[in-house]
Amino acid sequence: MRYSLVMFGAILAAGVVGCKGKDSASADAGFLANASVEAKDALASPVDFQLTEDNFAKWEIAERNLDGVPPGEFSSAPAQAGSAVDRAVARLESSPRARRAIEGAGLSVRDFVLETVALAQAVQAAQLGRSTVASGVGAENFAFVERYRDRIRRSGLEADISRQSGDAEVTDPNTRAELESANADRIADSVANADTAGGEIRMRKSGGDSAADSLRD
Repeated sequence: MRYSLVMFGAILAAGVVGCKGKDSASADAGFLANASVEAKDALASPVDFQLTEDNFAKWEIAERNLDGVPPGEFSSAPAQAGSAVDRAVARLESSPRARRAIEGAGLSVRDFVLETVALAQAVQAAQLGRSTVASGVGAENFAFVERYRDRIRRSGLEADISRQSGDAEVTDPNTRAELESANADRIADSVANADTAGGEIRMRKSGGDSAADSLRD
């Protein structure tokens, strides 16, 4: 199972699920479906975390590392006080395996949780067609999830959010402008990468032709 929001919601809900007698399968149904109060609190928590290529690459590695850690490993962790983010951090840190999986990727447990929430908030804002002003999501994070949408989709995070919110038509002009700008940046990056790859191929071909000419001479 991909970690993303499904596992994150299960961790947040671990103590609550035990008290209410729900089975573990229901806890894995979705980030906002059954972890409800805890997960929604986390998603609604304002977080000051800027998404970057570097920390997202580490987050992807941590997520893959966490695939082998079963959600049930967190159910025995004692209940923690504090915010939903604090509780998620405490539950992850209660598992030596989870902690090693995250820190081995180069992130602290707290930064992993903050990045998961920041990603979820930015993805949800984009899917619901809410501008950065309306959602409270930073413009940099909003643009980031548009630029790296394909990689975020592969993580499973975007699908988790879609199941809860559904895709919405973007009608807000500020949101549309932000999406168009981010999409233009993504296309420009793709073109630049293609040009770089094409140049390398041409250089290799030119080098091969020169070598062949030398042999003929």
